[in-house]
Amino acid sequence: MTPIVSKNLQALASVQASLHERIHWPVEGDHLGQSPAGEWTLTHRGTRVPAMLTDQEIQRACEGVGPESRSTIFLFGVGLGELLKALLERAPQATVIAWERDPWLLRQALTLHDWVHPLIENRLRFALNADLGPLVQSGLGKDVVFHPLLSRMYANEFTLVHDGVKSNRVLVCCGSLFVDPLASALRKEGFSVLSLDSERISEEETNQVIQTWNPALLIGINHKNGLAEFCEERGVHSIFWEIDPALNEPDALRLHTPHSHIFTYRKGSMAAFERAGFPNVSYLPLAADEIKCKPQLLTSDQQIRYGAKVSFVGTSLLQNLEEFQQAFSRQHQAWQGTGADQCGGLMQEVVRRQQADLSHYSIPEHLDALCPGFRLHCKQQAQIDPALYLAEISGSEKRLNYMAALAPHEPVAWGDEGWRKVEPHGVRYMGPALHNTELPLIYCGSTINVDIGRLYQNDIVTMRVFDILACGGFVLAEHSEALSDLFEIGVEVESYRTLGELTSKVEYFLEHPEEARTIAQRGRESVLQRHTIRGRVAHMLDAVSAASTMAA
Repeated sequence: MTPIVSKNLQALASVQASLHERIHWPVEGDHLGQSPAGEWTLTHRGTRVPAMLTDQEIQRACEGVGPESRSTIFLFGVGLGELLKALLERAPQATVIAWERDPWLLRQALTLHDWVHPLIENRLRFALNADLGPLVQSGLGKDVVFHPLLSRMYANEFTLVHDGVKSNRVLVCCGSLFVDPLASALRKEGFSVLSLDSERISEEETNQVIQTWNPALLIGINHKNGLAEFCEERGVHSIFWEIDPALNEPDALRLHTPHSHIFTYRKGSMAAFERAGFPNVSYLPLAADEIKCKPQLLTSDQQIRYGAKVSFVGTSLLQNLEEFQQAFSRQHQAWQGTGADQCGGLMQEVVRRQQADLSHYSIPEHLDALCPGFRLHCKQQAQIDPALYLAEISGSEKRLNYMAALAPHEPVAWGDEGWRKVEPHGVRYMGPALHNTELPLIYCGSTINVDIGRLYQNDIVTMRVFDILACGGFVLAEHSEALSDLFEIGVEVESYRTLGELTSKVEYFLEHPEEARTIAQRGRESVLQRHTIRGRVAHMLDAVSAASTMAA
């Protein structure tokens, strides 16, 4: 422990004993990194950004704060502490309340700056996580300073500062971009929303957040083992909306959770949650964010970059190929003690048989026929179904082959570097697509947006379909029972079953763009009426309310 942090902690213990205890609770810190040159970076939703503010950013954030300031200043986001340091120096007569959501960042700030005297003199007080709620309710005063980086990352808390705290409160688990429209929909339903980083903070801090925030509900995108029981023990209703493929089945519940609710985008996943003991399991398809996904009129420059006859946005599935092959080999060798060559031959044969018909997922049947008992053994050992590893391998081949087959129509692919593999076959790789800004331009700029689902998920409608339709784009989607349940095929959306049907329909709609636009318009209307995230959130809240009424 460095001398600075040791002295800071001693001072903090003398004036804020409870917070001193909380920042010693376990917390994950791998999202904060430092280069050999000393540059700090912060990872947010998979993207690394500079964690230290520039002098210009600090100057702009501190505008209006000067030596004459004597009132209390509220700082939204401590980060690595450089903005807090500047505030204390610029306003030596003021008191600063510095709030930070992330305990790990606050720890690091305490190692970098000497704040002993401001703490002891009560010129500086720290607040953490859900402490923001009572502070907002008591009034933050006129001097509020926002950390330029963290005010964007902590979007829910930023909204609380501006809108205040309502009596109906909800916790939303941190996660992917999907949580932003989820939180927005909850606010429109009358809730104040606070983020919960349940993957990083300790159980003790999670409990502190629940006690301080007093939520009526916790909602998370995708289920996390143990969280439903944690909420049940504290009298908090929980909702988990499964929107991503899971390789493992959920763990069996260790206690009855009558107030937990699972909504899954796959009907086939319901049984696994029911086997785990969840009492309230429902099918709920994905949906579109109608705020982000809107029709766009492209400029001439945008048309050059985003305009295309045929496009696909998504992963090539190649990035984890070697990892999946190795995982399959480990499981098979542990089961039979076979060598790598024999295992490799097995993988190749199963994939070869699947490649004969990519419109139907048949890997489990082929694997059971060639290697009886293997999948059952893995299930009994609570391991991932080895068929799923081979499904990802075959799924990658499917996506690459389907796009290559469209080469006569100059197709473009947006996503990971794996798409470069089919550039020699006539597919133009465009790089990754920025989710919030570029996707609507791509969907609107493409005459045909192709949807190629994961091989083992031919029973769902992908998020891609909803988003394209919400943007007013035309989508040629892989056919499924779920698609025909949600949309009128040929009227609101168009579909294909085989590679041959895909290529022929691409040719047809490129020759009949007006027909494609008419279908796209009907598809957008259907999404706005029946398939928005706000509508899905309202459905989940109604289901929870109905279940609570029945239980009472």
